[in-house]
Amino acid sequence: MKKLLHKLAAVTGGILFWQVAKRIREKGIRRYAKLVIIWINKIPVIKAIRKRALFKQLATIVAENPDKPIFVSLSFIDWNVPLFQRPQHVARQLAKLGILYFYHTRNYYDAVNGCEKVAENLYLIDDFDAVVEFFSNIKKTIHVYSTNMYKEDDFRIKTAIKRNDTLLYEYIDEISEKIAGRKIPKFVYNRHLKLLKDERSCLVIATATKLYQEVATYRKTNMRLVTNGVTLEDFQHIKETVPGTIKKLIKANKPIIGYYGALAHWFDYELIKKTAKANPQWNFLLIGWDYDGSLKNSGILKLPNIAVVGPIPYSKLAWHAQYFTVCTIPFHINLITNSTSPVKIFEYMALGKPIVTTAMPECKKYDSVLIAENTPESFTMQIAKALALVKNKKYLEKLHKDAVANTWENKAKDILALVGLR
Repeated sequence: MKKLLHKLAAVTGGILFWQVAKRIREKGIRRYAKLVIIWINKIPVIKAIRKRALFKQLATIVAENPDKPIFVSLSFIDWNVPLFQRPQHVARQLAKLGILYFYHTRNYYDAVNGCEKVAENLYLIDDFDAVVEFFSNIKKTIHVYSTNMYKEDDFRIKTAIKRNDTLLYEYIDEISEKIAGRKIPKFVYNRHLKLLKDERSCLVIATATKLYQEVATYRKTNMRLVTNGVTLEDFQHIKETVPGTIKKLIKANKPIIGYYGALAHWFDYELIKKTAKANPQWNFLLIGWDYDGSLKNSGILKLPNIAVVGPIPYSKLAWHAQYFTVCTIPFHINLITNSTSPVKIFEYMALGKPIVTTAMPECKKYDSVLIAENTPESFTMQIAKALALVKNKKYLEKLHKDAVANTWENKAKDILALVGLR
């Protein structure tokens, strides 16, 4: 029937209306209306008018914030993606520390029209080039991440170097097709090596020891190890009402072994399946986004004591995760996870929940984390140990100490120190 209606729409010239209706169903009428406006704004005459309006808005922002250092990001993800990640956290915290931060969105998830204020000192922008042009006579920091796969940004990076702007490059993950979910273009590797070698024009942050060691093979200065972190207040004073999505699970009155984050090929589904089968006295709750379709094919949804929910917005994450009895990160150990600094580990610490992970190097750094091998026997043993620590005062103090040491505020201060702003 659907194919017949589509064919009829094509024959009668109604295909445009068919496509519009489809987009409205996919994105919702409000967001689709915004996206239509964004498309209209790309018309040259409209774009010129918008640029003048943007310059006026930027002038007002600068006048209200004199002498504040300026960062402009070349982001690789939109602000409102399903998983709130390092770029958003770093931008938020730099803004809190007095940086005037302009976060560039590509408008895949967002629907930004010009310049929109997110928080004090923090703005979303949809026209990087216009913003940089406005600030052309002001020294600024251009913030770039290693996972950026936009070819047009090569020119923007070269221009920033020519203008003598500060270029801040964050090496946050292995540059891997398995993470990206697609083939990595050659220009991404070329750009990466060029920036690592450009010790004069580019400052480099690495988020894991393995990545830092790689950076150190190309340079001796202008680099720093800055792992991921946590915003403590986001995981404190959480409302205690039970979310409807997990009410049934909580009523079961069994320990809840929890995980949140991406559900992808690096997640050890077999480990969780076998551990769940061996321990029917526990319920397992996975909150996350089926990043690459691996969840659907894992067979994990068939087990009666495994529940999958998600994705859940960052603002509601702690509300759900507070009901975990034990927090876990059951990842395979491989090239990708050996270089991963999981944001969630610091958020788990802030929740004050016992933590069990597999033997990732970045997790083994912390005494508050119980490390298991990728076997159901080892994972079961460590979870049992964690359950015994739920109310252990000394252990909870250790968790709190690790969380406080790894706040996003501390990470942002480290970044600013490298840039020479602290």
